Parts: sequence; C-alpha cells; structure tokens
Amino acid sequence: MKKLFLFIFSFLFLSFVKAQNNEDQNINLETLNITAKEDSKAKKLILEVIENRYKNSPKSLGNYEFKEYSKVYSNSDNTTPLPTTMNSVKDSIQLENWLRNENSMNFLLEKGVRHFFDKNMGEKIKTEAYRISGIQTPLVELAAIDPIPYELNDNKFNFFYFKTFINPISKYGMNFYDYRIKDTIQQNNLKLIRLNFKSLKDATTPLYGTILIDSKSKAVANFYAEYQTKGTIVDKGSLQITGFGKSQNYEMESKYKPYKDVWVPVSQSYNASFIRSTKKDSIEIPTKTFIKVEKYFKDFKTGVEFTSKDFKGYKNELPPSSFKNFEENIIPYRAKPLTNIEKNTYLYIDEEGKKENIDLIIKKARFLVNGFNFNLGKIDVMLPEIIGGNEYEGFRLGLGLKTNSFFSPQWGLNGRVNYGFRDKKLKYALGANYLINPGNNGILSVEYMDDVNPAGRFSPILRNGFNYMRNVAVNSKKYEFFGLKKYSISYDQDFYNNLSLKFGVHKAEEENLFIKELKAKTFKNTLFTLNSRWSPNNEYIKAPYGKYEIKSGYPHFFFDVAQASSLLNGDFDFTRLNFSAEHLFHFIPAETFVKFSAGTTLGKTPLWYTFNEGSHVNNNNSLFDLFSFGGSDTFETMPADAFYSTSYTSLLLRQKLFSINKKSEGGSAYLVMKTIYGDLNKQKTLFDNNKYSLNNWYNEAGIEFRKLLLNSIGLGFYYRFGAYNSGNFKEDFAIKTTIDLPFLDISF
Repeated sequence: MKKLFLFIFSFLFLSFVKAQNNEDQNINLETLNITAKEDSKAKKLILEVIENRYKNSPKSLGNYEFKEYSKVYSNSDNTTPLPTTMNSVKDSIQLENWLRNENSMNFLLEKGVRHFFDKNMGEKIKTEAYRISGIQTPLVELAAIDPIPYELNDNKFNFFYFKTFINPISKYGMNFYDYRIKDTIQQNNLKLIRLNFKSLKDATTPLYGTILIDSKSKAVANFYAEYQTKGTIVDKGSLQITGFGKSQNYEMESKYKPYKDVWVPVSQSYNASFIRSTKKDSIEIPTKTFIKVEKYFKDFKTGVEFTSKDFKGYKNELPPSSFKNFEENIIPYRAKPLTNIEKNTYLYIDEEGKKENIDLIIKKARFLVNGFNFNLGKIDVMLPEIIGGNEYEGFRLGLGLKTNSFFSPQWGLNGRVNYGFRDKKLKYALGANYLINPGNNGILSVEYMDDVNPAGRFSPILRNGFNYMRNVAVNSKKYEFFGLKKYSISYDQDFYNNLSLKFGVHKAEEENLFIKELKAKTFKNTLFTLNSRWSPNNEYIKAPYGKYEIKSGYPHFFFDVAQASSLLNGDFDFTRLNFSAEHLFHFIPAETFVKFSAGTTLGKTPLWYTFNEGSHVNNNNSLFDLFSFGGSDTFETMPADAFYSTSYTSLLLRQKLFSINKKSEGGSAYLVMKTIYGDLNKQKTLFDNNKYSLNNWYNEAGIEFRKLLLNSIGLGFYYRFGAYNSGNFKEDFAIKTTIDLPFLDISF
C-alpha cells in the first residue's frame, strides 16, 4: 500500500482528505447564527485589517531575510498482520513488512527555503535544500509547491493547489462570508479580538474559522480555518474514491508575532486524514491515513545589505545543489533532528521507490507539463506531431523527437518528419538550441523547416504545448495553406519574472497553395519577428531543466509583431501586428472571463499573412464534428476560410451562471458571447483573390457546460445571430467540445 500511496501522493497531493478530530470551537461554526448588525461590525474590522496590511507587513521595513523549514509527512494504520509463527520464509517476510510499517511512514518531504526582500530589487525565494522520500529524480513540480501561503493577501488560496478557497481576509472574499466578533482575549501582553467567520449558505467550498486580530495594529496574529464536506464519494475527475466515511475535512493554522512594529510568520500547520475501506473475506477493514504539513520560520533579519546579483533571475529559484547536497544544506533550517521513524522512512521508501521504478514513472508523466513531450530517457517524443490532419494534407502522420536535460543541460537537438496522405508530400524540420542565460532561461535556437502553414493563422508561440495541440485540431478543417521553406534563428528569454520575449530572424521561400493564379510561383520573404507575453500575476521557479510555472493568474497580455523586409532579396515589405488581453473579473460573485483581441497590417501584405482569426468549422455532418474544440480564440459557427481581414477587433465574454452540482465545480454552466469586426483593405492586400471581409459585426452566443466528464471535458452549444445569420438552423448552430485541465490551469 505504501507504494501505491507514494505514487498517488506525488502527483495528486491527496486533494481528497479527512481531517483528524479536533475539539477546537470552530468545528461547530457551521451552526453559528450571525445577525446583520453583528456582521456589519465585523466586516468593518476585516476592512481595517486589509487597509493596514502593508503597514503590518515586513515589506514596509524596506528589506529583510528569513529562513523557512517545511516538513510534509504521511502515515497509515498498520494493517499488516503480525505473524503468529516463524516456520516459513513467508512468515519472515510478513514479520519484516510489519516491522517496516511500524517503524516508518508512507511519505516524507523536507525543504529549506531562504526568503529575502528589497524594496528596490523585489523578492527572492530560494530553495536551498529539499528531499523527497522514494524519489531520486529532482522533482521540481512537487518540491516547488507551497501547500500553505503564509501571506494571506490574495483573493484565493490553495491547499496543495487542488482545493481552492476564497480568502475571507480580502475584499473579494467579503462577498462570500458571514463574520462575527466573539470576544477579546489577552495573549503575550497583547489585546486580541477574536472574530469568527463562515461561508455563506450556498458556497461550494464552505470554509469556517477564527481570526485573532491585534486590537492596536489591526494585524492578524492567528488564522485558523477548516473545511468540511459530507458524503461517502469524492469525485476528482478521472479518479473516484468511495468509502471515506461521513465527512472529509481540511484544517490549517497560521501564527504571527510582532517584530519591529510589523508582524512576521512564526509557524503554519495543515492536518488531514481520510479513511479508506478494503474488503478481506467479505469483511470491510477501515484504514486511516493522515497527512501533516509543518512549517517553521526563523532567523528574521532586517537592515540587510543585498546586491543586484542576489536578485538575478527568477523570483523563485531551485538550484541543482539543493537536491544534490541536501544533507549538508538542510542543517541550518531543521527545527529539530529527525526521529528514528523519519530516518527509516527515507531508508525504506527509497528502497520501495527503486523497486517500483517511481523515477521512470515521473519522467513519463512529466509530458503533461512539458509541452506534451513524452520522455524516453534522454529523448522526448513530441506527441502533437504524431497524428493530425486538414483538408489540404488529409490525414497527417508524423514523428517528432527532441533531446532533454538528461541529454545535456545546456544544448539540445530536435527534429520532426510528417507525411500528408492527400497531398502525398513529406514535410520535415530540424533544429538545435543552446541555453545562453540559465538564470532567465535565455535560449538561442536555429531551425530549418519544409512544411505547410494555414493561411492567416499562426501557432501561438508563447502558449503551452496543449494550446499548440489544440491549434492543430482547429486547423483540421482548413483547406487554404501556403508552402514554407524557412531558415530561422531566434532567441527567447524571460524578463522580470513574468515577461517573456522571443526575437526571430527568418529567411523563407513561400508558395501559395490555394490561389490558382499563383500556382507554382514562389516568393522570397525576409521576416523579423517579436513575440511577447506578460502575465503580471504568474510566478515561475528556476529549475535544473528550465522553468516551471508554480502560479498562474490573470491578466495575460500577448503582443506579436512580424516585419517583412526587402533585405536579402525579399519580395515583401509589410508589418503584421496582433494583440490580445484576457482577464478574469469578479464584478459579481460568479466569475466573468473577458478576452479582447485586435490586429492590423501595414503596407502591401500577401493574403496569407492577413488575419483569418476566428475561422473554424461548422459542418455538423456527423458525430465526429463534436470532437472539434471550442475555445476563446475561435468562432464556432464561422465556416473555415470564409473571411480574411487586414485589420480586426474581437471581444469574448464568458459569464458563469450556475453549477449543476453545487458541491463541486463540475457541470458549471456559462453564457458565452462573441463578436468580431474586420476590414479587408484591397489597396493594402496582395493577391486578395476576391475574398470577403468581416465588414459587419459577426456575432454568436452560446451555453457551455464545462467539466461534465473527467472533471475536464464539457459541451458547448452556439448560435449565430445578427448580420451573418443565414436563416438555416443547421448552418447557424454548432456543438463543440470544451476542455479544462485544472492541474495545468488550462481552459478553453
């Protein structure tokens, strides 16, 4: 059982848990009755806490540093029977297993982190040491996760990133909680106000708790929260667990103390347990498993002198030495020496990890967060390249390979080959890259490709691998392409933690494949490109094999520029600009997603470089059409390749309406509105081919039911109205698949 638990814990972090019994008064807060008068007084106090948050934060001191020690461990009831005899090899093995279960735990993780801050240079969080029982591979995805945020200043916080709760100490959270001031107490020569809170009746995540607030500074001295669910089934997408008993609970507590007129963290804890039933000889045997997280903060210092070198690179950093030199690096961080049981846990679980080949499983599973690249040792298989297709190539079969950090931490090779069964042509690409700036993931790349590209559509370069995969699916019904033989050299790097830039120079030979008058004619194109993404609320951690996203938050901004030049005998001289911004608002308690996009071309632009954004497919001829993905950058009722524009503007609104199951996010219904307007300036277009432009607003509305299956897959129903409504229901109506991958923060 330890082997199975190790695997589940490593990748799911046990998002379904039942807390241990706790006699704290907050257990009964669910029955608390709060009057409007009491709530008004308490909310005023919460507002004072929020307004004084920066004054009470150590950031107001100008600079500081401190150490953080984290320990995550888990264990289960020892269900291995104690042998009654010692007459066989089986008996000796049974005794050995019993002793191991009695003298070790299921899982142990330790981490030592150094925090430092300077008002001019920002914040740095450097993991100096970490170790995970049973794993010999540096698993940044697990080591980087902070299960409990010590600064409770965001609208939401997470338990292990799988259960998201609305923060009651936020202006946004005040829409979701009732509050009551209970009393005042004296503690450590401080007068503290005790405030109780509980989620509103209809909340999907009913959180209850108590906050101790310093009456003088209005700072949080203690925060305790608990979450309770009822029922015997916990459904987390593809994994459904039954037999947990009557309820599951989460508990957390954060403690703070005054330091030089501010408040600094002292400790945090997270406690959880669940009961699992197994059958043996028709008898149900309950097994209780608990998880505990302990965090301690120490050595707080201010007035420290830092240099710019201390803050170089990403805000979060996890260097290779933190894993390789763990025993040496963890000593200054440990709150106390490990117990014998904890030492045995490393010893025994490491052995089990080797037997189960957990490291190999980790390498294979990493493709989900690695651009859908499946690991085969030092080589990754690029899964999106295997199967594809479109109306021009027909069925597209291929193979893409690239080296990874196990091949070399600094340089790599990549290549792919594809074959279209309709156009009967082979396509291929070869490339190499070199890591010039490890601190900011600065990569220099060179590539040659001989392939086709959909007219008016270009892959979202700075989006993740799943978006690329989806982009292939969007193009599956397109039939207007241009051939592309291209040499490229590019450099991409991250700046200021959450700004990504990519510069490229390309020399291409292009052939139009859908305009008859241009058949067999080729054009030379010298192209300079700039792609940028700014996500001010995203956070990344520098890992030994690149970077890993540890926090994703709106808004996101994308800006892309392509400049064609007459240099090197180029036939074109135009500029292509494209911008998009997306944000998740909370004007009302139900979320509102907004995406704005616009683009334009300057100069004489060939038709295949104008905008065909939003073109999708609306066949509805068979059940297979449902497998086309609906998304935030497509119009589901718009026929493919129907419109081209030299400039366009589009807006998408997605408003959450209700959840079919109020106890989970599954089956949430959304109202979707999309509109786009474009113009095809034929004075600015080369080879316009008598194409239509969007010279009226193209509108469609729909209802999406998201996360109906496997907590990820849903259905959307869309209808075209306004100037482009045809009056034929089959043409104006579309049904598409929607997808959400919550563990990757991907949603379309």
